[in-house]
Amino acid sequence: MQDFVHLHVHTQYSILDGQASIPRLVDKAMADGMKGIAVTDHGDMFGIKEFFNYVNKKNSSTNGEIKDLKKRIAGLEKGTVECDNPEAELVACKEKLEAAKRKLFKPIFGCEMYVARRRLFNKEGKPDQSGYHLVVLAKNEKGYHNLIKLVSKAWTEGFYMRPRTDRVELEKYHEGLIVCTACIAGEVPRNIIAGKYEEAEEAIQWYKRVFGDDFYLELQRHKATVPRANHEAYKLQQIANEKLIEYSRKFNVKLVCTNDVHFVDEENAEAHDRLICLSTGKDLDDPNRMRYTRQEWFKTTAEMEELFKDIPQVIENTQEIVDKVEDYKLLDKYYRMRRPQAADSNLLDLYLWENCYPTKYFTTDKGLMWVAKSEDGQFYSAIPCCRNEDLRECFLETQEYFNNCLKKKLTMYVVDKEAVEILDLPKDEYVVVPDRTYFDYIYDAEKLRTFSGKKSVSYTHLTLP
Repeated sequence: MQDFVHLHVHTQYSILDGQASIPRLVDKAMADGMKGIAVTDHGDMFGIKEFFNYVNKKNSSTNGEIKDLKKRIAGLEKGTVECDNPEAELVACKEKLEAAKRKLFKPIFGCEMYVARRRLFNKEGKPDQSGYHLVVLAKNEKGYHNLIKLVSKAWTEGFYMRPRTDRVELEKYHEGLIVCTACIAGEVPRNIIAGKYEEAEEAIQWYKRVFGDDFYLELQRHKATVPRANHEAYKLQQIANEKLIEYSRKFNVKLVCTNDVHFVDEENAEAHDRLICLSTGKDLDDPNRMRYTRQEWFKTTAEMEELFKDIPQVIENTQEIVDKVEDYKLLDKYYRMRRPQAADSNLLDLYLWENCYPTKYFTTDKGLMWVAKSEDGQFYSAIPCCRNEDLRECFLETQEYFNNCLKKKLTMYVVDKEAVEILDLPKDEYVVVPDRTYFDYIYDAEKLRTFSGKKSVSYTHLTLP
């Protein structure tokens, strides 16, 4: 049996669409011997932290074994560990270490994004609503940060019925990302089904140019087997699949197979069907309502091999993607900053220390920053740890402004733009401070009145041109 990994998975965080809990998905994947899975919720990354934490919990015993082996290997190499045959023991420990690493279950962080047909700022009726589906996976930490930027901007600037990105943004933040053409709502399959072959070929060539070997054509086979299900989707998938296989050879782009997972087990299809009724506001007995194929469960490796036994390489290529994904951790540690001393600080440093407490360090292109949050939750600020006098002066200039917000009990958050992106903070609740010129905006009386007294400040309203 070949190794297979699910790369197109919707959890309960695909709101009113996915019905699968993250623990059940991970448990079923591990029980089936899968080396990992991807989570690709519709337009959001709400479930990524839970996914990361649960996989870490499941990997904890193996990680403990790896830690002990590394410690023993280090001791053998330094000669501090006694044994009869140190050389043989060292070789054996290294083999055990590699075997332990292979046992680790790999979480792949992703999102099924909506790609605008034009630009994300075009919002002129039905043609701009929603967008083409695209599965986007983070290959490494850089890719994870780029994915966060894409998804965040899709909500704050591209939202129009759905959170949308576009080709310009994808090219800008392509580094560290793997993309697949998604279901029949993807740009390539949809153009194929519509008979727009030139458009389909243009899209393949564009994604191939931008993402190179990290671009894959995606095949799905959801053949409905029960009466109350969507029997048309499989016919459309077959039309798309035939052409996708042809294009794979023509443009030298690899194929992968996926199952558009929305629930865990086959028997969950009925519950998922009722969820879709809630989502669409339709009665269960409405003959014209939206229906799924009821094939969208988390299929086992054996079930997927049977579905695609005529093209086994599409199973193998899913493991290729897993092997490309690097091991990295999300930012999840908290630190405390030392109290500023009179010799190396100014009034603002002391004010922040006395009235706020730092919660995190993080690195930006401006150097090391720290985030402070007031104990009452009313004040949140990113302060540079480096002694850059210009930046320090900027914060000093706004000290009175901060004080006024606190006195009036306003929820006025100020945070560096990079902090919003790296820490994945809700942009609609934070004023963004990109540079010194921004403070002219803050102190412009007319513009100040546009947000003074509000509970929160919109990111988009305060972004500099």
